[in-house]
Order: sequence, then C-alpha cells, then structure tokens
Amino acid sequence: MVVSAGGKTLLSEIIETSGSGIKEHCFLTQNLGQKNLVEIFIGKEKLFYSLEKAGIIAEGRPVVAIEDITVLNGGKAEVRFNIKGMPGHKVAPVEIFVNGKSDHRIYPEKAAEEFSEKIGLREGANSVKISVLGASAEAGIPYEKPFTLPLFAGIFIVAFAFFVLNSFLFPKKGIIEGSALSLAGLAALFIANGFILNILSALDTVSFTAVLLAELALAAFFFRKNFSPKRLEIKKISFSLIEIILVLFFVFLTLFLQFFAPSHQTAWSVYYERQANAVAENFGIPAMDELSYLGRPFSFVPGYFLFEGAIYWLTGSLGTQMFAVTTAFLNLFLLLSALFLASRLGLKRNQAALFLIFLSMSTFVFTTFTLTPRHGIALAFLFVSLGLLLGKEKWWHSSIFLAAGLAVQMPLAAFYPFLAFFMMGKFDWKKTAKALAGGIALFFPFLALMLFFGGVPSQAMPRIWGYLIPIPAAGLFMNPGMLFLFFCLFALFEAFQHFSGKGEWDSLRKKLLLGAIASCLLQVFASSRMDLAAAVLIAAFLAYSLQKYEKELSNFAFFLFGLILLFGLFVAMAVTPYYIYSQQANDALLALKENSSTSDRVLCDPYYGHKIAFESARITLADLMVEYADSEKLSDSYRFLDSGDNSILEKYGISLIFAENHAIYRSATETEMIAEPIEFKAMDKVFTNSLISIHRKR
Repeated sequence: MVVSAGGKTLLSEIIETSGSGIKEHCFLTQNLGQKNLVEIFIGKEKLFYSLEKAGIIAEGRPVVAIEDITVLNGGKAEVRFNIKGMPGHKVAPVEIFVNGKSDHRIYPEKAAEEFSEKIGLREGANSVKISVLGASAEAGIPYEKPFTLPLFAGIFIVAFAFFVLNSFLFPKKGIIEGSALSLAGLAALFIANGFILNILSALDTVSFTAVLLAELALAAFFFRKNFSPKRLEIKKISFSLIEIILVLFFVFLTLFLQFFAPSHQTAWSVYYERQANAVAENFGIPAMDELSYLGRPFSFVPGYFLFEGAIYWLTGSLGTQMFAVTTAFLNLFLLLSALFLASRLGLKRNQAALFLIFLSMSTFVFTTFTLTPRHGIALAFLFVSLGLLLGKEKWWHSSIFLAAGLAVQMPLAAFYPFLAFFMMGKFDWKKTAKALAGGIALFFPFLALMLFFGGVPSQAMPRIWGYLIPIPAAGLFMNPGMLFLFFCLFALFEAFQHFSGKGEWDSLRKKLLLGAIASCLLQVFASSRMDLAAAVLIAAFLAYSLQKYEKELSNFAFFLFGLILLFGLFVAMAVTPYYIYSQQANDALLALKENSSTSDRVLCDPYYGHKIAFESARITLADLMVEYADSEKLSDSYRFLDSGDNSILEKYGISLIFAENHAIYRSATETEMIAEPIEFKAMDKVFTNSLISIHRKR
C-alpha cells in the first residue's frame, strides 16, 4: 500500500491480505495536506481514495434507530432508520441484515443521517437488523406473497387450453398447423386478457384464471360441432433424419444450453426480464420505471411482459424460473410457427425442417432462441400471421395474430408487408393491406397506452443505438453469419446451373432470391434491423431451392448435409457468449449492489445500464433504452466518461461511476478502446478488477 500527500510518500508497505482484511494506520497531521490521495495496489489492480484533512474528532459510539418498515410490491420493503454519533475519523459501513444474511452496506458521510433503504423479503416472518460499529437495532416484518396458482395447476390449465383450441377451433388443421395456431391463440389470450384486466384495475390470479377458463368454455360451446373423437387418436409418425436433427436441436436449446450460457444475462434480455418481473409482481403495468434514466414513464409496448406475467400468475414461477418456463414455451411456439409458415410456402416435410435449421443458423435467430424470448414470440406471431396470409383464410385471421405480434414488437408492421411481397408467388396487395390495417387497428389500444404514458414515440440516437444503424458489408458474415456464407455459395451454384441450362426457376424462387439480396443490402445501407427479414428470406430460398434435389440426394448425402448444418449451428452457438456479460462484470455488479445505497444514482457506460438496474437494482442516469429516452442524459453519460466534468455529477445528483477500465461502447457497431485506464482522481475508486472500476463521489 502507498499513501502519498502533497507529492510526498508517507507510507509504502507490503500488506498480507490473508489476514483479517482490516488495517489501520495513523499519520502525523503536519505531514498531511488539505487534500490527500491514498493509493492501494493489489497485484496489477489499484484503488485510491481522495481524503480531506479535518479537525480532531472525539471517539464516539453511534446510535441506531429503526423508524419504520413499509412493505412494497413484489416482495420488497423500505426500511427507514437514522444513525447518530458517527465518528468523523472513521469510514465504517452500516450493514443491513435481512433474516440473518447481509443484504447490503452503506457508508455514512455525516455524524447524523437518516436513510431509507429497499430490501428483499421472503414469505412469512422476516427480521431486519441495522448494525454499525457495535451499535444495532432490530425489527420484525411479516410478508404475505400474493396468491398465484401452484405449478401443476398452471400446467394443467395450459394443457387444457391447448386441447380446447386445437380440438374445437382448429380441428381441420394438420398437427403442425393446428398446434402452431393453438399456441398462438393461447399466447394472444394471455396478452389480451392481461391488458384488459389491467385497464379495468381488476388483474389478479383469480380474475385472470377465471376469464381464461370462461373463454375456453365459451369456445368449446360455440365450436362444439367441430369436435371429433378422431382428433384424440394417437397416430404413428415416422421421422426423417433431418427431422430427428431438428428435434435434438430443439431439446438441446431448451434443456441443455442453459447450463452453459446464462442466457438471461445479456444487455437487452435483462431489461425485458426486469420489466416482465415488475408487471408480474405488481399484477399490472406500472406507471413508472424508477431505475431507468433516473425514473421515466413505463412507455414500452407491454405484450411480452404481460405474457410472462401470465406464466407467473398461472404457475408461481418468477425470476430465472419464469424465464426458463417462458423460453421453453416460446421455443416450441417458434419452432411450430416456422414449420407452419414453411408448409404454407409449399415446402415438404424435409424442406420445412431445413427451413427452420437454416433459420437457426442466423446469428439473430439463434440468439432469439437462446437469449431473447421476447424476439421469439414476436417472430412466432409474425410467422403465424404470414402463414395465414399465404393460405385461403380470411384476411382478418392474419390481422389477429399480427396485432398480437405488434403488442410485443411494433417494427413487425414494417416487416409484415415486406416479407409478404417476396413470399407470395403472386402478391395479393388488397388482402395484405387489409390484414395490415386490421392488425394495426387491433393493436391501437396498446399504442394508446404508450401514448398516454410517454406521449408521441421518439428515439434517442437512432443512428447510434436505434433503428437506423447500418452495418459494414463484412458484418453480414457475423449476422446472418454462417447462413449468409451458405447463401452465397448456393446462389453461385444455382446461377451456374441456371445459365448452363440445367436449372428452372419459378417466380416464387426468383422473388425469394431477390428478397434475400434486397434485405442484405438494406441491412448494409439502411438498418441492421433488416437482419430478421434477411434470415427469413435466405432460409426460405435455400429450403425452397433444395426441394428439387430431394430425389437426387441419398440418405448418406442427407447425413453429410445434416452434419454441415450442425456445424453452421455450432458456429452460431459459438457467437452466443459474446452477448453475455463476463464474470468480471458480474463481480463488479455484485460489489455495487452490496456496497451502495438503494437510493444512489449511478452514471455508467450506457451499455451496462440495463444490467445495473437488473442485477444491482440501482438508479441509472442512462441505459440503452432508446425509445422515449432522454437524449440529454444519454449524451451526458458519454460526455462525463470523456471529460470527467464534475458539473454533470452535480446536475443529476450522481453518487457512483461504473465503467470499463479501457473501453467505451460508443454505438452498436463501435467500441472505443482506451490505452490509459479511465480514472477520476478527484473521486474514490472503491472497486476495480481487470475489466470494471467503480468510483464514488465525495
């Protein structure tokens, strides 16, 4: 450890860190200046503290008093307490214990202070203890968890709902189509029922379950003539090699990949999961998000959050468990909806399976399966809606599921006509326009809620973090990734076949090729968000084109082809960890949570904003929520990291800085690497590791 003051080294000592961890040193006051820098070196890491010289303060014993504990929503409580008599010559933590375990620590800066801290509770009786320098106060607080159905009851209701929808509403559909439509109908009911009951202020487990069962009973009654006992017959189904690969892939994604990749720990999924947990625990859509942009209106389209809330109300699964149940449900929904769309394109069973495998080779779609189920449910609704549009159903059938998709992700309104144009052999613009208009009309109540909370939609930095970010041409090899490489090689082969007179191209095949090329060009020159359209059209083109080679390929050739596809999936899987926060980042987030007040405001590199709010539950100045975002707060975050301008901290009442040591994430396509560590010497550097440092403002 090195202590310096006024350019003089007062102490240089090697410290044995395996001991108690508490070291005390005294210095003669005449050797200290008014401002002093204490630096602690541990290996390659360095902490420092900026100290000011004060007068002589007598030793005192603090007094702790708990004033009140208020139970909040979602198993949280707020404890109010005050501390008097803190000695001014020591920096000592006030530790908050809940049920005998440390919840977090705060560091008083005054001799007497009042605090209001949020804590987590368990169901039943809870004990809360506040302790500092031998003084303590204790109190008890009961907490009764809101009623949710037990897991087995929820599973039974979901299975019953699937049976009713499949057997009464879609009995004439095949297994794949009927199952896809049934899951789509169930997911749409989850969203619509939650939304309506929320508007009526009548949302709880009993009302939600009662409305769902009543709807199922009415559906069974009005469509009772459609039911046939033959629907219940178990038929023998044979699977091809490609279909077996597909099933194994789905099982791997759903059950085993989660052991290797903590998929709820990405910069974007943590935002969705935090909001979903808030909706679930509050039994409704909250008016405010207290942690984002120092507090902002809840102005995000709530379809996915209501769906996950339904999972909690019906099964009692919350947090990671709720995420796992949701991911399994939506992966199955996405799988079946993709096969449904493939069948409507005229693809046979093998080629339909290939369509889904090709689709999964896209980096975006693979991460949708594994990291962001919100994207998965939106994509599944889009596939079902497009499948109905390509069939003989009425246009309003497509509108229903398009509206459900829009309630999850509004950009589907742009993808829908684009994909419909290229996936229809003969584009029916009237049916498409009616379906799109109907979907938007049904979606309008969700949009009205957003307008009520947040006003007219806006977007901060659309060309940096928003929807208008192009990617370099080389970026196509990262997204769609291996799928793009397959597309290039196969397109060249097919072009050679065509110009040598060995290949015939029908109109749909030509349109799929043109659509794939157009979406890739738009991704490079207009918006990286076209990655979805590119993945869908490339996968459709490849699967549709391979259909003519089915008779020419032996089983051995299909086996080799399957291995090649699995290699493509492996490459997509290898990219996945880059979207997940490292262990060093998680260590820093844990340190922030354990050593700061729940009322502290954090200025961070916006890339970490969602994670800080999710893992550390601390208020952030700015994150990567760019819809309805405050562009000034977002810009000021970057400006402080560049300049260290303390007036920005004063402007927003910032207590802590959380940033990487050698990098600033400037945009979705640019990371600026910094040679010298990002440090603020006028502050206290209270945590550091090889990746992250946390500074505290005095």
